[in-house]
Amino acid sequence: MSVPLRVLIVEDSEDDALIVALELRHGGYDPAFERVETRDGLESALDRQEWDIVLADYRLPGFSGLDALKVVRDRDPEIPFIIVSGQITEETAVEAMKGGAQDYVLKDNLARLSPAVDRELREMQTRREREAMERQLRHSQELFAKAFRSGPQIMAITVLDTGECIEVNEAFVEAMGFTCDEVVGQTVFDLDIWLDVSQRERLVSALAGGEQVRNWEVRFRTRHGELLTGLLSAEALEVDGQRRLLTIVNDITDRKKAEEALEEALAREQRFSLLLQRALLPSEPTAGPGYDVAAEYVPVYSSQEIGGDFYDVFRLGECRVGVLIGDVSGKGLEAAAMAAATRSTIHAFVHESASAGEALQRANSVLCSDEDKLDSFVTVFLVIIDACSGEISYSSAGHPPAAICRADGDVEFLECGQLPLALQDPLPFEERRDNLEPGDKLVLYTDGIIEARNGLELLDFAGLQRTLTANARLPASELARAIVGAATDWSGGKLADDAAVVIVERQG
Repeated sequence: MSVPLRVLIVEDSEDDALIVALELRHGGYDPAFERVETRDGLESALDRQEWDIVLADYRLPGFSGLDALKVVRDRDPEIPFIIVSGQITEETAVEAMKGGAQDYVLKDNLARLSPAVDRELREMQTRREREAMERQLRHSQELFAKAFRSGPQIMAITVLDTGECIEVNEAFVEAMGFTCDEVVGQTVFDLDIWLDVSQRERLVSALAGGEQVRNWEVRFRTRHGELLTGLLSAEALEVDGQRRLLTIVNDITDRKKAEEALEEALAREQRFSLLLQRALLPSEPTAGPGYDVAAEYVPVYSSQEIGGDFYDVFRLGECRVGVLIGDVSGKGLEAAAMAAATRSTIHAFVHESASAGEALQRANSVLCSDEDKLDSFVTVFLVIIDACSGEISYSSAGHPPAAICRADGDVEFLECGQLPLALQDPLPFEERRDNLEPGDKLVLYTDGIIEARNGLELLDFAGLQRTLTANARLPASELARAIVGAATDWSGGKLADDAAVVIVERQG
């Protein structure tokens, strides 16, 4: 198929113009042409539309091909221009080429015309594509320069090997305290801005090995000696055959300070929680003559927080002993504070009353009435032992039932209880009674024992009962360790929650 071609022919001979058009058709073109022979006609034609190529005779009445060339070049420096003449000297041809003509063709050798047109159209297309690429490149460079100068991140371009600064942006100047003139031409080593210079050496080595450098945490020293922490990303670039390093740093100094302050506050809270919880766990619990007491406590410290388990064994005169175990929902300082409040409140009411149920009822009223109470609840199991007779009274507030491990190995769970404390008031608490015979052991524990998990299966009360039966003849201290060991083994070597065990054995 013929290639459409818009041709402007500057020619005073209509016949010669038709011959030129015919030759272009033979060369595979479909020319849409206009013939002009004066300067005014040429200028008018150039104003009316765009042309693919201009073909001009060298000699015209009162108007030459060189004149036409100048008019065309003034309007469009890129449009192909070919001289088509009956005769032209070598000097004239050279002058035309210097003036911007792409080629010349003699009229007695028009076979050269179509190939010349082909070549010039291809070259023009190539020039236009190159110019478009150059414009796009200049646009990209302008965008990069704008983003580099005004970007919020700290940015610098340095010589990869030597560290010489080529350019820095406004954020660099503001953060590091140097002016551009003070930085450009200096090396990063002269400026002494890397707190650890070996980090830059590792950076260059990583890039040389093809490793991506993204969000490395590094520290810099500003001009005034202040420390700046940033997340650094870097890219090795080739610029005019030179290796450059583009470094981008997000300043996270304020964030790091906030994180460190938070970590310090959490550590301080943990220390307070530990001190408070240790105060809730008696170092050597005792029930007096004729009784052996043992206790085991295993803190898990999930997420570095303290749990809410607590226990106590306390004397209530010559023949009465209180045994208390509890668990506060939640963890940390708030849980420890709630445990302390619960323990001290129950202590107060147990000393005033011989009834375990009444003590829990009154303690619950106090905890519920506290307008500043924490958004949590407490499970407790309270036992009052008549040390002389072995009789016990007990009450529970939502806590797992205590157990009596008889001397013969039988195990009885002391089922009793209402809702946990600090949820509802008024609330009566049931009280029941039993008896410890010589050789019997009273076993209290928190849910970290029975909720030890092996896959989806809990140790549960059945597992605790098996452990008590198998170890019934052990002394209280060894039995407490056996219970914790059984729960730990069941859960694969590590408990998922804090666990506490208290055993009171009536000796023979």
